[in-house]
Amino acid sequence: MVVSCLWKPPLVYRNDSTAPRVAVRLKGAAKVDQTLGIYPNIPASLMVEFAEVKGAEKDRISWMEKFGEWKFATQVSKWGQDGKATWTVDVAEPGDYRVELIYRGAEPQPWRIETDEAVVLQNRQNASGVYQAYPFGLLQFKTAGKHTISVSAVDGNREKASLESIRLSPAE
Repeated sequence: MVVSCLWKPPLVYRNDSTAPRVAVRLKGAAKVDQTLGIYPNIPASLMVEFAEVKGAEKDRISWMEKFGEWKFATQVSKWGQDGKATWTVDVAEPGDYRVELIYRGAEPQPWRIETDEAVVLQNRQNASGVYQAYPFGLLQFKTAGKHTISVSAVDGNREKASLESIRLSPAE
């Protein structure tokens, strides 16, 4: 038995575009604000690549997992007593946001999260040898606009604590 296909793919013209285009003429050089945004309707991941780090080391690391799969991460480790990772963010709407830290460590690690509006969260969570998200509570932004968020390892085995990112999700 022979089966033939009568379907033919539609013609595609070279000038067809899958997305609309907008042309903009500028009178001067474009100014780009690269501040990370926090929106009230979607989660935001703040990677340590975009953090200013003091009193700790920001490094790109790699390791091999099962079956020869290589993993990579930029992380902050070797926290000093005054070590801190700080992000500048632009908050679209004030309100409460759920906070998760993505980190790994050798033992339960206390972390401190604070904003420039003097809102502080401090919590001690378990740790594991792989990067995992750990919930830390609700962080409140009192006003919209530019703010800073800082994360520091408070106590414990700061030498083994490795922070990959912080995730903020709108509270419902």
